[in-house]
Amino acid sequence: MQRESDLYLRAIASCEYLVNNSGFPYYFIRREGQKYLATWHPAPLKTLGKRQKYKFFDHKRTQRNFLQATHIISPNPHTTQVYLDDYDLRGVYAGRLGETGYPRIDRTLSLDAGRRREILQKLGLSGQRRVVFYAPTARHPQ
Repeated sequence: MQRESDLYLRAIASCEYLVNNSGFPYYFIRREGQKYLATWHPAPLKTLGKRQKYKFFDHKRTQRNFLQATHIISPNPHTTQVYLDDYDLRGVYAGRLGETGYPRIDRTLSLDAGRRREILQKLGLSGQRRVVFYAPTARHPQ
């Protein structure tokens, strides 16, 4: 029986499209013809990239991951600046970078009234009281 890690390695080595929000293993090299969309993760409101003093090698790991990507999406101009400057991609990154917003947030906040009512109905809510959507991200130990 194949190990799960063997299947993973075979998949990332052979698939045409790759999408990742955190990065691939250090030994991953995108092969010719593969398309790789780096979605990364939350807005960088904390110190990241080369400004991180306690995790210096995270800068290089993330930079390498971005440089492997054929496409990067960014939610806003601030994040684009962090990608380009704090990870030293400006003038080096050869792929496409688009400011697309955050699908999970933008689609939630920009719902039209009809779609909002439909979702409330599916959830069994009347819409008479305020609804709070709580969707935390994973917190990794430092």
